[in-house]
Amino acid sequence: MVTDGESLKSLWRERYNIISSKDPIPLSAIKTKLLGNGLTDDEFKQTFVLFAMSSFLAPGSGAVVGLRLLSALNWCKYVLEELVIGVREAVRGAKYVR
Repeated sequence: MVTDGESLKSLWRERYNIISSKDPIPLSAIKTKLLGNGLTDDEFKQTFVLFAMSSFLAPGSGAVVGLRLLSALNWCKYVLEELVIGVREAVRGAKYVR
């Protein structure tokens, strides 16, 4: 089992054939994997959580999964931090929040 952020990012880059360490994973690629057959039970669960995090729990500014999300090993804390940032931006009067 992968326990550190860098190894986790490498694993996900490998799964989606991402060469550059700076390139995000397209959300459409994750959706395609979820709808296809060929994922083990654990891979499906991991991919589903990544999709849920990236699409509605803590979405970014585009239809991609950023590397910051992949290195967040405590995803509950990550979602809470993103929510707090969004609320602060909204209170400051931001038209669009993250």
